[in-house]
Amino acid sequence: VFRHHMHSGRFRQESRITTNIAHLSLGRLNTVEFPLPPTTEQVRIVAAIEEQLSRLDAGVAALEQAQRNLGRLRTALLGRAVDISGPRKLLGDVLHSLRNGLFVSRPAASPPGIAILRISAVRPMSLDATDIRYATVDADQVASYFLCDGDLLFTRYSGNPTYVGSSAVVRNLPQPTVHPDKLIRAVPDQSQVVPEFLALVLNTGRSRQEIESRLKTTAGQVGISGGQLKTVTIPLPPLERQMEMVNEVEDQLSSITPVAAWVEVALRRANSLRRALLAMAFRGELVAQDALDDRRPALVAKGTH
Repeated sequence: VFRHHMHSGRFRQESRITTNIAHLSLGRLNTVEFPLPPTTEQVRIVAAIEEQLSRLDAGVAALEQAQRNLGRLRTALLGRAVDISGPRKLLGDVLHSLRNGLFVSRPAASPPGIAILRISAVRPMSLDATDIRYATVDADQVASYFLCDGDLLFTRYSGNPTYVGSSAVVRNLPQPTVHPDKLIRAVPDQSQVVPEFLALVLNTGRSRQEIESRLKTTAGQVGISGGQLKTVTIPLPPLERQMEMVNEVEDQLSSITPVAAWVEVALRRANSLRRALLAMAFRGELVAQDALDDRRPALVAKGTH
């Protein structure tokens, strides 16, 4: 019973685990109270919890398998799309500019200030323009850091190598937004390359392999520089063909993306359901209470029992 209680939101609240770095002293643990129903009821509660969690775990496992399958299907579709023969060109030769973003110490979670993207806003071929913080800076002094439609953003470094060097196109920003120093901004020469095509080939296939071969690890962080990105090669078919390929990929992915989003939502709901199940158990709502049980105090301090 106590093990399940430790995984409930109620235990976290009662233990006052509220800081960014969760910690719990032995002294505090000894004073935390937890439900202690009669032994017979404890047995019924544990059995009910484990039965429901077993079903939930099976559902989560199925969702995670579906997520992996969708990922493999997406990778296969993209791989076929960028399997382009012919000459290749250096990325640096199809860009007007490439530069790191603006350093801001501890941007705020809410206004006032200028919107600045978080590093997590960039994922392969996907930009979340709402994943922002707010920087108290003078707009005129940071004018060169404001993003424009058609820019390409790269993740400069991360603890997860999968995301380093991944890129996404900037489109239809809801407000003026700057990019942080953890991201690299590229301005494509659109007389040579379609930005979405550039993101497509840089996130998959040979170009992505070239990016991965240039990654460097320092103090546990994996990173890549703008200079290294410029040396990555890309295929460069005519602009009309680039646009056709982008449209073909978007059509193919249109059936996968909604399903993947649904699976992601279902996994988050499963985590919420787990917490709700434990909360019900420790409110006495999961199993019927038997009046014949030998009653004990509802709460017992861990350190005194």
